[in-house]
Amino acid sequence: LQSLMNNQEMKHTSVNLFSQISFILVEDTNETYTLIHNNAHYNISHLLKEGSQRITQEDNFTVTKGTIGSYPNTIFRMKESQIPNFVNAIKNTKSEASYSRLLDRYGVRRSDKRFWPTLDKIHDIALKIKPIEFGLYDLNRLENR
Repeated sequence: LQSLMNNQEMKHTSVNLFSQISFILVEDTNETYTLIHNNAHYNISHLLKEGSQRITQEDNFTVTKGTIGSYPNTIFRMKESQIPNFVNAIKNTKSEASYSRLLDRYGVRRSDKRFWPTLDKIHDIALKIKPIEFGLYDLNRLENR
């Protein structure tokens, strides 16, 4: 997943439709990844008026193995064979409607019957990988769009 994402040219319109932190579960390999939406800024010296300091056309993604962050905004689930199609779908996400279709195919919303089993699996993997740093994820920022 990391190499596929790094080799893809992502348009800022695609990146800006995504939430800050997305967890990805590859269910048949028991691997997790984090898709991070990086926000570009002219200047970060002010706490307020962030919007006036943003360079949205320079936003990009970082993909890391494992889970990073305590507040996931989105959860995706797929089989390893679906990863290339998932990356291509991200690249072609250009509107809220296409983002919604991506979520319909790969997303696990709170209303999905797979939500709790998916989250439990992500917790189990995180506990095995980092038993000392492990903690439950805070779902207060989880989107359900």
